[in-house]
Amino acid sequence: QTKCGGIKLWSKQWVVVKRDGCLYYHKSRESQPSGIIVLPSFHYSKAVCANRKNVIKITRGSSVYLFAAHDLQEYEKWLQVLAEATKTQTLILNHSIHNCALSALAIDNPFTPAGY
Repeated sequence: QTKCGGIKLWSKQWVVVKRDGCLYYHKSRESQPSGIIVLPSFHYSKAVCANRKNVIKITRGSSVYLFAAHDLQEYEKWLQVLAEATKTQTLILNHSIHNCALSALAIDNPFTPAGY
């Protein structure tokens, strides 16, 4: 088990994943985002920590974010949300790549891929 990057004190954050494929974290429900994670450019995984349960690790290069859910049910829901956000962004990216090969008039709806 790891110490989760040496974190000694965890802070409560409000986390929202929006349809734009970004994870926004806030210090309170009413505050502006403290930060934004563009999920398609990051990798997420389950993390095993000595001092915390239900931890999700989101990484890109040397950037590491750790989020701990309150319980196993919330943890599993967040894993589903992250998987869906990644899948949706892959659909959008594939749709955009496809549209790049078409003339402007041949694109039916440039902003809505099938299934989105």
